[in-house]
Amino acid sequence: MNKPILNCQVIDASSGEGGQAVASIPVRVSAKAQYSRYSIEPASPVNFGAMVKGTKKTQTVLLENKGVLSFSFHIRQAPEEALGRKRYEQP
Repeated sequence: MNKPILNCQVIDASSGEGGQAVASIPVRVSAKAQYSRYSIEPASPVNFGAMVKGTKKTQTVLLENKGVLSFSFHIRQAPEEALGRKRYEQP
């Protein structure tokens, strides 16, 4: 897109209060949209399966930026509500 959608008015300030427009110049505007693109493997959700309490298990997750814009990310534990579990509260 490269269209003259804006006009620049040249005003002669010496021609009295408010000035007088002496020229109107079309200004061409060009824009390009950029979006973040990324891939994540394995696809969501990451499932570790059944595990004995107190044991550890690791799984590799690949997050790759495939766009031209840089971005940052944070890995956090999902809230209990998102996991479909009710939080146990002591009386």
